Amino acid sequence: ADFIRSRRPLIVCVQEATPRMLEFLVSCLGEAEYGWVGTSRSLKPNDEMAGFLYDRRLADLVVHQTQWLSPDGVPRGVPSWDADYPRTLEIAVFRTYAQGVKPLSRGKELGMLRVLNTHFDHVGVDARRKSAEMIARTISSGAAEW
Repeated sequence: ADFIRSRRPLIVCVQEATPRMLEFLVSCLGEAEYGWVGTSRSLKPNDEMAGFLYDRRLADLVVHQTQWLSPDGVPRGVPSWDADYPRTLEIAVFRTYAQGVKPLSRGKELGMLRVLNTHFDHVGVDARRKSAEMIARTISSGAAEW
């Protein structure tokens, strides 16, 4: 929390974060200043995710989507291909703002920022390759939209 407070990043992409960890960080940083969003990889309430911690003063969350990195027909939260764990691609769109003149204030709107975050499987070679292919298609299909 001290490192984030000292650097004040707009967005932090997290891996292996749990809701409890993110809630702790937000409580240390201030709920008015930072928020988080993400989806558990297994759909269990306290499991890990590849989500986002973001500065509420300079960014509004507009859209959050979770794409499961698995072939069609595989239930969400189930490992795919040769992966040890289920994997997701988290997509968030933020409306961003400049730093205001006064400390901790918001300036003019800068525009929209689309951010993607994932955590590839540590074992599954096939899973990593196929996940990368899915992500490349997602980036290509969303380029015109955002």
